[in-house]
Amino acid sequence: MGFIVVDTTIYDEHNFHIIQDDSSLIEWHMNEFGHFYKIFSSEEEIKDFFNKYDFEDSYFEDEAKKIFRKSQSVIITSCSPNQSHFIYAVKCRSKEDVVSEVSFIINECPILCETDIHKREVFDFNYILDSYKLESPNIKIRHSMFGAKLFCFLEKNNFLLEARDKYWIPDINENPHKPAVLSTYLFRQHYEESNLGIMEYWNYLHSNDRKYCRDIAKKINSTRDEWESEISE
Repeated sequence: MGFIVVDTTIYDEHNFHIIQDDSSLIEWHMNEFGHFYKIFSSEEEIKDFFNKYDFEDSYFEDEAKKIFRKSQSVIITSCSPNQSHFIYAVKCRSKEDVVSEVSFIINECPILCETDIHKREVFDFNYILDSYKLESPNIKIRHSMFGAKLFCFLEKNNFLLEARDKYWIPDINENPHKPAVLSTYLFRQHYEESNLGIMEYWNYLHSNDRKYCRDIAKKINSTRDEWESEISE
């Protein structure tokens, strides 16, 4: 098995993408999102590239060829040529100066997408499975915000055979974050009446209420602790 890409949106939702062994991560990303990360090994290839996309920028083409003559290859990355800002996002670099394919997908693509993707993560599929195994010390995935949802996604798509016997079924409420805990105090009566777990209640809240809790948690984290001399009781 290959990789799983986890996209977290600005609305705290999660989208999962499974990349099989027979296709590379970067090729899948090119087909799915339109980005490309391609190594050119001849000046003719570079010329054809610019002609294909009607990319009229002689300085940029000269720079790409200059890198090729020095490094014998040039890597060109960009967002989809179908997007209006294509000519402003295309970059050329030598192998020594370019980020890896995975880093490109994680760090640069969400910005170039012009979508609601807030964060993108790429995980090895075997690493994901290990996190869910009953006696595994690796609990990062199953304790993450998306852990329970990802488990259900894998189970639904038949990637977890005999899951009930081999894998830990995560509880979304077992590792709440600070803003979620704070929400149960700020909206205490509403929380108690909901009969939901902490993270279930957090996901149920309106996005404006979640933002309110985050802002307060951020202010609390940035202030000092109470001095012992200030505690009178």
